[in-house]
Amino acid sequence: MIATIRPNPTRQIRRSDFEQFRQSIESWERQGKEAGRDGDAELAAGYAEDVADLRAILRLIETGALHEAAEAIDCLDMLVRDQIPIRLYDAIILGN
Repeated sequence: MIATIRPNPTRQIRRSDFEQFRQSIESWERQGKEAGRDGDAELAAGYAEDVADLRAILRLIETGALHEAAEAIDCLDMLVRDQIPIRLYDAIILGN
């Protein structure tokens, strides 16, 4: 018998999840700027691209486009994906 995983319909996105995600994005951006100051332009550019992706995902979530957000999250590298707070990640991924 194959077990199926069913999303928990009670998972809700909290205001604090958004704030935590914004803080994670800001931290990721600071790390990129630090890499740039240290002379690693390639790494800084990678961080900038990641920040743009994370901000786009945040906008999708804020506008209720959760399926699109889940698809965008699926395209992220694992290290970047880890910047999304776990409760928010679960609400998006397990809900879609």
